[in-house]
Amino acid sequence: MDRKPTIPLYVVLFAVVYLLLVFVLGYAITWLQIETSGWVNHFIILAATATTTFWFTRREKRNFTKSERVEIVVGSILADITIQVCSALLFIMDLNLNNKWLGILSILAGHALLIVIGYSLSKKIPLAANAA
Repeated sequence: MDRKPTIPLYVVLFAVVYLLLVFVLGYAITWLQIETSGWVNHFIILAATATTTFWFTRREKRNFTKSERVEIVVGSILADITIQVCSALLFIMDLNLNNKWLGILSILAGHALLIVIGYSLSKKIPLAANAA
């Protein structure tokens, strides 16, 4: 009997890997006093999508179907939006966002684009299941 993969499980994996990398790399960069720009977050998003893809292909022994890819991309974008909003509320506590919506939306759009690119790259990379 074929089992259907649980895509929400992989969305949670994306979120956990993303948060783990944010905290570990953020702490390391702060401790080492390294000046950075947005490249670290770009790397983190792509690493989280790559890890999620790797575990999916290893467990399922195949790549995402088209509908699964759409589901994982949308789920990961929603997870990223939730993480960004919660972190803004927890760490920034700046509820006066009158003139900042365009900047916030551009950051979220950039994250969404990186998520789409990250999962799209998995079509080009040989199946991780072949190595297992």
